[in-house]
Amino acid sequence: MKYVALAILVCLGLYTFLTLHFRKTGHVYQPYEDNKNRVVVHRLKEAGYARIPAEVERLAETQATAFNPNGALASPKNVPGGISPDLAELLIDAPRLPQSYTNVRATTEANSLFPYTLQFTCTLPDNHRLHANTYVYVKDKTIAIVNDFDQIEGDLLSRTPQSMIEVTLRAGALAKGDYVVTLVGQTKSKQWNLQVH
Repeated sequence: MKYVALAILVCLGLYTFLTLHFRKTGHVYQPYEDNKNRVVVHRLKEAGYARIPAEVERLAETQATAFNPNGALASPKNVPGGISPDLAELLIDAPRLPQSYTNVRATTEANSLFPYTLQFTCTLPDNHRLHANTYVYVKDKTIAIVNDFDQIEGDLLSRTPQSMIEVTLRAGALAKGDYVVTLVGQTKSKQWNLQVH
């Protein structure tokens, strides 16, 4: 009996060691999501779009005051909401956009050698939304920043129908030139000019 218990312990120890030693680190393979992502990236590339990776952070109210711009602040203007028809046609799932944006903090100039950071507050239709993803799409000299929100099911609620977000584009993500940046909302979007040098 003790030999059986000893064999089980040895096998469990060996299995644990091999599993931990040879386990694949990083992204877990999710067939549906990964294939859908691959198709979207392929469609975007064929249509002349580039999807730039962005570092996204949800902010507490106290963090929002810590924004320290390296240049003149932009004065974003209101433009009609919605994703441009050509971009919407390329996406498999339509993003659940916020209604509009307030407190947009971004600069009108950026250096391609440094990250570009902007902050904004999303206005949501209710407390049943939670930030899921932010995608940055570039085509020619236009940049579309698209925020997607998940629907919270059941009785759970977010604290407020507003969400403060900071988006950072890594250094070198944008080529030098003049861009028109659009922060895409459902009913109202914000737009400003950006010069990258």
